[in-house]
Amino acid sequence: MQGFVVTSEQIAWFAGLLEGEGCLSFVKGSGWRIAVRMTDEDIILRIQAIFGGSVYFEARSKLNPKHKDTWQWQLSNRAAIYKVVTAVYPHMGERRKTKMDAFLAYHADPPKKSDVMRRNWENPEYRAKMIAERKARWQNEEWRANNIWTIKKAAESRWPTGQVS
Repeated sequence: MQGFVVTSEQIAWFAGLLEGEGCLSFVKGSGWRIAVRMTDEDIILRIQAIFGGSVYFEARSKLNPKHKDTWQWQLSNRAAIYKVVTAVYPHMGERRKTKMDAFLAYHADPPKKSDVMRRNWENPEYRAKMIAERKARWQNEEWRANNIWTIKKAAESRWPTGQVS
């Protein structure tokens, strides 16, 4: 996903790892992340080579010498998580799909105001109506005087000398 094609076999392989060793979680203060933690460094590095992200090492616990060192792959970029989630979704079990549904719902953003305005502006009838309204407002002496005063007042508050650069 880092600028090259990910095969369907790699996606299915990763889906199995994510189902067994991974998680998709919301971390308060930093947002969503997808992670896989295990003791096999080569597998974690392979995941990173395919999907990008970060790798972290955690030394074994001093409390229990039987524990092994662990490696964690993590992805916290929203767009990258979205690509991974949509790719592996068909391969996941119900519990993981529920969490992925929560992620997808959380990130189902409404269109940005600029996108809506651009789409409307491409409509010839809407554009003609808006141009006519703007011309009518500008030809109204009172409206123009009030708005020019507001612009001048804003400029004076930003630049106390009254000079607008």
